[in-house]
Amino acid sequence: MDFSLTSDQDELRSLARQILTDVCTTEHLKNISTTESGTDLALWRTLGDAGLVGIGLPESVGGAGLGMIEISVVLEEIGRVAAPVPAFAVMGLAANSLVAYPDLLDGVANGDVIVTAAIHEQVGDAFHPATKVVDGKITGTKVCVPHGLLAKRFVVTAADGLYCVEASDPNVTITRQDTTSGVPDALVQFNGATAKCLGTSAAVHDLVNRGISAACLLTSGACQSALALMAEYAKGRFQFEKAIASFQAVSQRTGDAYIDTEGVRLTAWHA
Repeated sequence: MDFSLTSDQDELRSLARQILTDVCTTEHLKNISTTESGTDLALWRTLGDAGLVGIGLPESVGGAGLGMIEISVVLEEIGRVAAPVPAFAVMGLAANSLVAYPDLLDGVANGDVIVTAAIHEQVGDAFHPATKVVDGKITGTKVCVPHGLLAKRFVVTAADGLYCVEASDPNVTITRQDTTSGVPDALVQFNGATAKCLGTSAAVHDLVNRGISAACLLTSGACQSALALMAEYAKGRFQFEKAIASFQAVSQRTGDAYIDTEGVRLTAWHA
């Protein structure tokens, strides 16, 4: 299968890489990880100003009106530098579910407003949530909601479909959940909050599958970056007056890592 990009898509990748590599130095990432949110909102707005956050959103809401391939290009570059931005929450999950409701996307494309998806529950699986909606009121608990502390609204999976709930609703309780990534998630409790229907159970499946693809692309970028770091280290580290890259054991492990990384990349793009 041919995964080569067009010239426009290559230019998009170059733009994203330039912005991200200029900002996401090791020292900068360490500094951001010590903040309360663990998120670089300034970088997120910079990506928004460059048209990258809204790359897949309609032009009517400030987006570029492009497709999943272009979103994938940007996500892979974000994963490459481990940028502490809400790309997975916004671009990978929630925003696409709101395209039929322009008022719910106001401020998203330029990075001013964060939307996320509340999918996972303490029991059960993502495709069959226990959260229920009765007479337009939603009840349930979601865990590990990405960037839930910063979100203005949630796209929520429920037993009978997909819903939008405002974070400001008095019947929504948001609690911080610390993670090993350094970026906190949220535990979100819906206690009869007002819910706007976005779609049926098919929309739930679309959201979850889209999220899986986005996670794969972010992982692909991270693996490629890790491979490059390993190669650089192996060529620059010397033992017995030789670069360790020349040792058979190291070169074999490096080759295995390359094969694995290419497998991840091809699988991610196929998804």
